Amino acid sequence: MTLPAVQLLLHELNPDDTFSLLAPTKLHDFWKQVPGLHFILPVDPNLVITADTLRSHNFSHALLFPNSLRSALEVALARIPQRLGYPGHSRSWLLTHSIPKYSRRLGLRHQQHDYLDLIHVFLEKPENTITPNFHPLPRPTPNLDSPTPSLPYIVLCPGAEYGPAKRWPADRYAVLARHLAESHCLPIYVLGSESDIPVAEILQKKAALSTDQLINLTGKTSLASFIQFIAHARLLLCNDSGSMHLAAAFGTPPSPSSAPPNPNSPAPSTPPFKSSAITSPAAPASSASAPSISAA
Repeated sequence: MTLPAVQLLLHELNPDDTFSLLAPTKLHDFWKQVPGLHFILPVDPNLVITADTLRSHNFSHALLFPNSLRSALEVALARIPQRLGYPGHSRSWLLTHSIPKYSRRLGLRHQQHDYLDLIHVFLEKPENTITPNFHPLPRPTPNLDSPTPSLPYIVLCPGAEYGPAKRWPADRYAVLARHLAESHCLPIYVLGSESDIPVAEILQKKAALSTDQLINLTGKTSLASFIQFIAHARLLLCNDSGSMHLAAAFGTPPSPSSAPPNPNSPAPSTPPFKSSAITSPAAPASSASAPSISAA
C-alpha cells in the first residue's frame, strides 16, 4: 500500500536528493525491486540500534508511514530534525509535524491515500496539483537463486494471514485447480508461508492432480523466490492481501477469492488490480475485527 506514495516521492524529488527506506529485513527483497532508492535500512528488534543506524546517515527529514509509537521514537532518538507523521498512540510530542488525518466522516477511501497525503504535505503541494505516479515495477530477471518455471503458469495462494475470515475454503480451491488444469493446460503452483502448509495439503489432496499439473511449494520459497513466481505468473488467485499487492506491483492479473468488505480495506486500488472476487462464506460483514496490514 505504500508503493504508490514511495513512487510519487521518488518522481518529485530533486536529482540531488537522497531517499532511503527503513523496513523489516524480511521485506528487503521486495524493496530492492524499486528503482531510485538509495539505501534500504533494516529495522532492528532493538529500537536504539535502529535509531543509531538512522543517525549515521544524517537524514534531514523522516516520513512515518506506520502509526506506531515505536516508529516515532526511532526517528526522534536518531535526532532527525524534521519528523512528519500522523498523531495517535501518544506520539504527537515526538513529531515536528503532526499531520491531521483524513476523517472517515467524509467517506471511506483506500488506506494508500493516507500515505499519499503525507507525501503531499512533505512536498508542500496540494493533492490536486500532482497525481500519483504509480506504475508496475519491472519484472525481476529470473536467476539461479530464485528459479521460476517455464512460462506460462498459474499461481494459487490458498492461505490467509488471519485465518478463515479471509480464506476461501480449500476444497473450492481444489475444484478451481482441476478446472484450470483441464481448461488451460497450464501448470499450477501452490505458494504460501509455512503456516499455510495444512491448507495447501488439503487443496493438493482434494484436487487429485498429477505432480506435473499441480506443484505444491508452500513453505519452501524465500520472499525473493515468491516474488519471482508472482511477477512472472499468467494469473494469481489468492486470499491474502500481501499476495494481491505483489501482483499489483508487478502487473500480474490478480483475482482475489475473498472480497474486501470496503474501500478502506487492504486490497490494492492501483492498476492493474481489478477485483473479480469470489466471496468466502466465512468472510465477515466488516473487517473491523481483523488487524490492518501496514508497511514501513
